[in-house]
Amino acid sequence: MNVQFFEEKPLGFVPAVKVSGCCCESEGRTLFLRRAKNTDYGGTWCYPAGKLNEGESPLVGARREVFEETHISLPKKLVHLGTLFCLVADFAYTFDVFWKKFEVKPSIILNKKEHTEFRWVTMEEALELDLIPGGKEVLDFCKKKSSTSVEL
Repeated sequence: MNVQFFEEKPLGFVPAVKVSGCCCESEGRTLFLRRAKNTDYGGTWCYPAGKLNEGESPLVGARREVFEETHISLPKKLVHLGTLFCLVADFAYTFDVFWKKFEVKPSIILNKKEHTEFRWVTMEEALELDLIPGGKEVLDFCKKKSSTSVEL
Protein backbone atom coordinates (compact mmCIF):
# COMPACT_ATOMS: atom_id res chain seq x y z
CA MET A 1 0.00 0.00 0.00
CA ASN A 2 1.38 3.37 -1.00
CA VAL A 3 1.56 5.70 2.00
CA GLN A 4 3.18 9.12 1.83
CA PHE A 5 4.19 11.26 4.81
CA PHE A 6 5.15 14.91 4.76
CA GLU A 7 6.48 17.02 7.63
CA GLU A 8 5.34 20.19 5.84
CA LYS A 9 1.72 20.61 4.77
CA PRO A 10 1.46 19.94 1.01
CA LEU A 11 -0.29 22.52 -1.14
CA GLY A 12 -4.04 21.80 -1.27
CA PHE A 13 -3.87 19.24 1.55
CA VAL A 14 -7.32 18.77 3.14
CA PRO A 15 -7.44 16.04 5.82
CA ALA A 16 -10.52 13.82 6.03
CA VAL A 17 -9.67 13.05 9.67
CA LYS A 18 -7.17 14.03 12.32
CA VAL A 19 -5.30 11.36 14.25
CA SER A 20 -3.22 11.67 17.39
CA GLY A 21 -1.05 9.16 19.22
CA CYS A 22 1.86 8.67 21.56
CA CYS A 23 5.15 6.82 21.33
CA CYS A 24 5.47 5.40 24.87
CA GLU A 25 9.02 4.46 25.81
CA SER A 26 10.53 2.72 28.83
CA GLU A 27 13.82 0.97 29.51
CA GLY A 28 14.96 1.40 25.90
CA ARG A 29 11.79 -0.19 24.53
CA THR A 30 8.70 1.22 22.82
CA LEU A 31 5.08 0.13 23.29
CA PHE A 32 3.35 -1.40 20.27
CA LEU A 33 -0.23 -2.69 20.11
CA ARG A 34 -1.60 -5.38 17.81
CA ARG A 35 -4.85 -4.32 16.18
CA ALA A 36 -7.85 -6.63 16.60
CA LYS A 37 -8.83 -8.61 13.49
CA ASN A 38 -12.17 -6.78 13.13
CA THR A 39 -10.52 -3.33 12.91
CA ASP A 40 -8.96 -1.50 9.97
CA TYR A 41 -5.59 -3.15 9.25
CA GLY A 42 -6.43 -5.93 11.74
CA GLY A 43 -3.46 -7.97 12.93
CA THR A 44 -0.92 -5.21 12.31
CA TRP A 45 1.11 -3.40 14.98
CA CYS A 46 1.05 0.32 15.82
CA TYR A 47 1.55 2.95 18.50
CA PRO A 48 -1.48 3.78 20.67
CA ALA A 49 -3.37 6.30 18.51
CA GLY A 50 -6.75 7.16 17.08
CA LYS A 51 -9.05 9.70 15.49
CA LEU A 52 -9.74 12.97 17.28
CA ASN A 53 -13.24 13.79 18.40
CA GLU A 54 -14.89 16.94 17.06
CA GLY A 55 -13.19 20.00 18.61
CA GLU A 56 -10.64 17.91 20.51
CA SER A 57 -7.03 19.09 20.60
CA PRO A 58 -4.29 16.69 19.49
CA LEU A 59 -2.84 16.58 23.03
CA VAL A 60 -6.19 15.76 24.65
CA GLY A 61 -6.89 13.22 21.90
CA ALA A 62 -3.55 11.46 22.39
CA ARG A 63 -4.09 11.25 26.16
CA ARG A 64 -7.65 9.93 25.65
CA GLU A 65 -6.67 7.36 23.02
CA VAL A 66 -3.75 5.99 25.06
CA PHE A 67 -6.01 5.64 28.10
CA GLU A 68 -8.86 4.03 26.13
CA GLU A 69 -6.51 1.53 24.50
CA THR A 70 -4.12 0.71 27.39
CA HIS A 71 -5.38 2.32 30.63
CA ILE A 72 -2.15 4.32 30.83
CA SER A 73 -2.79 7.80 32.22
CA LEU A 74 -0.46 10.20 30.46
CA PRO A 75 0.53 13.49 32.11
CA LYS A 76 -1.00 16.77 30.96
CA LYS A 77 2.32 17.75 29.37
CA LEU A 78 3.80 15.59 26.66
CA VAL A 79 6.60 16.06 24.18
CA HIS A 80 5.10 16.91 20.78
CA LEU A 81 7.30 15.41 18.08
CA GLY A 82 5.32 17.05 15.30
CA THR A 83 2.47 16.71 12.87
CA LEU A 84 2.69 14.40 9.88
CA PHE A 85 0.57 15.03 6.80
CA CYS A 86 -0.39 11.63 5.43
CA LEU A 87 -1.74 10.40 2.11
CA VAL A 88 -2.99 6.85 1.56
CA ALA A 89 -4.23 6.61 -2.02
CA ASP A 90 -6.78 9.47 -2.17
CA PHE A 91 -7.31 9.59 1.63
CA ALA A 92 -5.60 12.43 3.53
CA TYR A 93 -5.18 12.71 7.30
CA THR A 94 -2.98 14.44 9.85
CA PHE A 95 -1.15 12.52 12.57
CA ASP A 96 0.07 14.42 15.63
CA VAL A 97 2.79 12.37 17.28
CA PHE A 98 3.62 12.74 20.97
CA TRP A 99 6.32 11.05 23.03
CA LYS A 100 6.52 10.00 26.68
CA LYS A 101 9.42 8.29 28.44
CA PHE A 102 8.46 6.29 31.52
CA GLU A 103 11.06 5.53 34.20
CA VAL A 104 9.15 2.32 35.02
CA LYS A 105 6.97 0.44 32.53
CA PRO A 106 3.34 1.21 33.30
CA SER A 107 0.78 -1.56 33.75
CA ILE A 108 -1.26 -2.23 30.62
CA ILE A 109 -4.93 -3.19 30.48
CA LEU A 110 -5.80 -3.63 26.82
CA ASN A 111 -9.12 -2.69 25.31
CA LYS A 112 -9.71 -6.10 23.68
CA LYS A 113 -12.20 -4.64 21.18
CA GLU A 114 -9.36 -2.64 19.62
CA HIS A 115 -6.16 -4.62 20.33
CA THR A 116 -5.31 -8.24 21.07
CA GLU A 117 -1.81 -7.93 22.51
CA PHE A 118 1.00 -5.53 23.33
CA ARG A 119 4.78 -5.68 23.29
CA TRP A 120 7.59 -3.45 24.53
CA VAL A 121 10.19 -3.72 21.76
CA THR A 122 13.44 -2.12 20.65
CA MET A 123 13.38 -0.04 17.47
CA GLU A 124 15.10 -2.92 15.66
CA GLU A 125 12.51 -5.43 16.93
CA ALA A 126 9.70 -3.09 15.87
CA LEU A 127 10.92 -3.30 12.27
CA GLU A 128 10.39 -7.08 12.43
CA LEU A 129 6.70 -6.64 13.35
CA ASP A 130 3.92 -6.56 10.75
CA LEU A 131 3.48 -2.79 11.10
CA ILE A 132 0.37 -0.87 10.06
CA PRO A 133 0.81 0.79 6.62
CA GLY A 134 3.13 3.75 7.21
CA GLY A 135 4.29 2.33 10.54
CA LYS A 136 7.95 2.23 9.54
CA GLU A 137 7.85 5.87 8.45
CA VAL A 138 6.24 6.93 11.74
CA LEU A 139 8.82 4.89 13.65
CA ASP A 140 11.64 6.63 11.72
CA PHE A 141 10.04 10.03 12.40
CA CYS A 142 9.82 9.30 16.15
CA LYS A 143 13.41 8.10 16.26
CA LYS A 144 14.61 11.24 14.46
CA LYS A 145 12.52 13.74 16.43
CA SER A 146 12.55 12.37 20.00
CA SER A 147 15.75 14.24 20.89
CA THR A 148 14.69 17.66 19.50
CA SER A 149 11.17 18.38 20.72
CA VAL A 150 9.10 20.78 22.83
CA GLU A 151 6.60 20.16 25.63
CA LEU A 152 2.96 21.21 25.31
